[in-house]
Amino acid sequence: MGADMQDANKQEYGIVDRRLNGSELWLLSFAAGSTLLLLGWVLRYGNYGFEFTDEGYYAVWIRNPFLYDWSTTQFGFIYHPLYLMAGGNLSILRWINLIITFFLASCAFYTAIKESASHKSEVNWPIFIVSASFGVASLAYLNLWIATPSYNTLALQALLIMAIGFALSESVPTRSSLLGWTLIGVGAWLAFMAKPPTAVLLVPCFILYILLAGKIKFRLVLIPACTAAILLLLSALVIDGSLVGFVQRLRLAAEFSNLSGAGYSLHQLLRLDEFEFSDTEREFLAAMTAVAFIVAILTASTRPWLKACACLLTGALFGVICWQSWGSEQTVVRLGKFQGLMLWAPAFAGGLLALVALIGRYARRIPLRFVALALIFLVFPYIYAFGTNGNYWQAASSAAVFWILAGVIAARCATQGGGRWVGLIPLSLAAQVIVALLLQNGMERPYRQNQALRLHTSVVAVDPSGPPLIVSKEYGAYIDEVKVLAAQAGFTPRTPMIDLTGQSPGILYVLRAESLGYPWIAGGYPGSVAVARGSLGRVSCSQLGNAWLLTEPEGPRAIPTTVLEDWGGNLDGDYELVASWRTAAGAGDYKDQRLQQLYRPIRSDSSATQACTIARSDRKR
Repeated sequence: MGADMQDANKQEYGIVDRRLNGSELWLLSFAAGSTLLLLGWVLRYGNYGFEFTDEGYYAVWIRNPFLYDWSTTQFGFIYHPLYLMAGGNLSILRWINLIITFFLASCAFYTAIKESASHKSEVNWPIFIVSASFGVASLAYLNLWIATPSYNTLALQALLIMAIGFALSESVPTRSSLLGWTLIGVGAWLAFMAKPPTAVLLVPCFILYILLAGKIKFRLVLIPACTAAILLLLSALVIDGSLVGFVQRLRLAAEFSNLSGAGYSLHQLLRLDEFEFSDTEREFLAAMTAVAFIVAILTASTRPWLKACACLLTGALFGVICWQSWGSEQTVVRLGKFQGLMLWAPAFAGGLLALVALIGRYARRIPLRFVALALIFLVFPYIYAFGTNGNYWQAASSAAVFWILAGVIAARCATQGGGRWVGLIPLSLAAQVIVALLLQNGMERPYRQNQALRLHTSVVAVDPSGPPLIVSKEYGAYIDEVKVLAAQAGFTPRTPMIDLTGQSPGILYVLRAESLGYPWIAGGYPGSVAVARGSLGRVSCSQLGNAWLLTEPEGPRAIPTTVLEDWGGNLDGDYELVASWRTAAGAGDYKDQRLQQLYRPIRSDSSATQACTIARSDRKR
């Protein structure tokens, strides 16, 4: 085998005579076919499902982010233009976001593969196919099937842009290098807009990278710094009209986050969580690593029968992907809550390829910049997860594409075997098998929904125009009933509404209401009532006086109606019950159906404003 790899090591990048042999064509066909299958599968279900809590919050926030003077994340401002380009249609926005994520990931792999080559190939299209095959790994974030863009998807896209920038940037000011340094700044800005904690960790990460890679060129380092600063300043001006106003927005957001008691304080964020694999998970991880590694070794062989074996085994992986994506969708392999970490398999396989090459002494010297690049990508998933109140390892698995990218860089730099891109195809298909498994689990058990996506049959129009959403029969009946009863009560779109259910921002999106205070005043936390009072206390008295109420009297996360007293309101005397309904079973992840009530304000604008002014004045004394 060592002789085979040494012979292959003599070949030029990609191909020698610009023609692909039969085994290479077969491998590329498998990679292209599986990529198209998985993309088609995901896009097919792109407008399926709707979750009323987190996903409802994302939708409300994106539709009109300019309603609020504080926000912990600014993703709504970034995605709002895309939402408008999509005609205000959530389904189209989801599809656009999926394509953007896949495209950025494919570009990241393409850049890394090309830049890590000692010779530049004149034939690029095979690299495009291989890169796109790896790009599918970015769709692992759909393992819970929350398809609407969010701060998590923006953080992932920001890191992918930075990955492209890191791969392109060099210590000399070439055109591609300057583009790379600029992209690093763009990625840093987007990371801050998505999740400030992620952006904070990127600073030492960037410094460490330029030190390890030997890229300490002050003028070049200024490019990303100035790019990020300029974009951040422009964002502040667009969002709040001034930098001072934007800083005030962030300061208020930090105060409300600490007040909520939801686990976002600094000492709660600085932690290293644990993970634990079951026997099945360990066996699966070992098996997928072994398959990817062995088949990659076989592709580097110059012996026809070994190449044939590689094609057959790769074809088997392709068959598994076909079965997972378009076959028996009811058969689901459940691996546990850390199943996303199974994507370590192709990364481990890439590392093993590099290790074998180094031990066998038929590896070329690995440039320091790519060692630094691989190390940085290894920590990117943690940077992505930093700031969440959930388990960091679970959250990091949604960005497992960077672990795979690190493994690919290691394999590419250390080995130069048999049309070098060919040996990466088994790794990409192994990654696709695992991603298909994650997607299948997400589609069969979508987050806080009551049934698998394939069983959804109810077509609901939640937007004025464009493709509808397809939800379960129960969710569809719930949405239709809410829309009909609210319309009969005289509710019209863009009417202000206060959501006191603590868990129904999705209903406000369906009604096209303007959610006051914040897109989602989440209930169920120690400081939920304090956050509700604080955020609604920043709303003008005129808006509060005209606002309708959505309540859930016995809901597990309900905000008490006593908060109305803060602006001189009283549920019994100042509001009229105009509609009521019961939630769908499973909404908000609760099996029981819960009563929700819609109230209309009955006071005149002047009396409501006067009562609010007096109440606020009394509270200040």
